Parts: sequence; C-alpha cells; structure tokens
Amino acid sequence: MRQEKRFMTIAYRSLFLLLFIAQTACSRSTLTTVWADKDYGKGPVSSVMVVGVSSDEKVRQLFEEHFVELFEERSTEAVPSFKSIPKSSKASKEAVEDTVRRRGIQSIFVTRMVGIDKEVAYIEDPVVDSHAARYNRRFDSYYPEAYGSAATAVTYTFYKLESNLYDSESGALIWSARSKLFEPGTTDDALEELGDLVMNDLYKRGYVKSSSK
Repeated sequence: MRQEKRFMTIAYRSLFLLLFIAQTACSRSTLTTVWADKDYGKGPVSSVMVVGVSSDEKVRQLFEEHFVELFEERSTEAVPSFKSIPKSSKASKEAVEDTVRRRGIQSIFVTRMVGIDKEVAYIEDPVVDSHAARYNRRFDSYYPEAYGSAATAVTYTFYKLESNLYDSESGALIWSARSKLFEPGTTDDALEELGDLVMNDLYKRGYVKSSSK
C-alpha cells in the first residue's frame, strides 16, 4: 500500500509538471516590442518580398515559403527571396533591392534571429497541502519526503527574433517587432507561432488585409 501510494504521488507530480510546461508553452510566446510608422498612409501592402536571414538554406526556404503563404492568404502578392537569390551568401542588400525594383514589389519583409535566452522557473510541489500541515507532522514521517517534495527547477529556452517591414520605394522602415518564442518543438512549430504573432499585429495596424481563411 505504501509503495502504491508513493507511485501515485510520483505520477501525480509528473503529470502536474507536464501540464505546467504545456500551459506555459501556450502562453509565453509573444511580441515583446512593436514599432509602427504612424505617418505611413499607403494602406495594406499590395506586394512583398519575404527574406529569411539564415545560414541554413533549408530553414530559410521553409520560413520564406510559410510567410509567402500567410501574406497571400491576406490578398498580398508575395514572393520568396530564395527563388531569385538561391544562396544566402549572395542575398546582399543590393541583390534584394535590384530584384524588388525589377519586379515592382512594394515592400520587403525581413526576419532574423537575434538571440537565445534561458529562464529558470521553480514549481512548488502540488502534493503538499499547506505549509502548516507539512510542518505539523512528525519528523520521522516528514523528513524522508522532504527531498521528494522539494520545488522542481525547470529551465526554459526562448528564441528571440526581429521582423521588419520596409517600403521598397523609399527604403524606409514602416513596421518592426521583436518576438520571443517559447521552446518550439520543431521548425514548423516555430513558424506557426511566429506567423500568428506577426500577421495578427500587421493586420491590427493596417499593413495587411483580413485573412481569407
């Protein structure tokens, strides 16, 4: 009976920890700062070149394809930079500007990673009813459980990115945001989270139209 109770306690703590991490993951990916040009009066952008700054060509391609799809869902003609400039090493400012000018594209959307942060959170044991109840027990029953009921330290990794939207005619920055993504499990997860954050803010500020989906 004692062993069964101990097993149930461990299982409960493990389930609580998993639920805590899952809840935290859903709530902590966010845009940390946003700037928008209040004087920009051209309305929703009609066309955009999507540029993913990455030394990993596969990641760059996945990013650009994903955001091209998101822009097109909002009636914005979008093109990925990798189709015109296949190698990241060749994607200079001049190469991007030349492609945009030749194709008559109105704006340029650029995203890059700016850093990785780690944070530590301490999760209290959910099995312990209260401080008073715990310390009113006998020493011989409390002490063996003391280590097992100690707060659990969990380290979280956050990926920090910067996304900028430029008017191609003037070269001026018209929207910029820093985002913080909570430990995305895969590249697809990261793109989905970033896409939701960015596109919702661009829509709210009038840079894109409502989604067709």
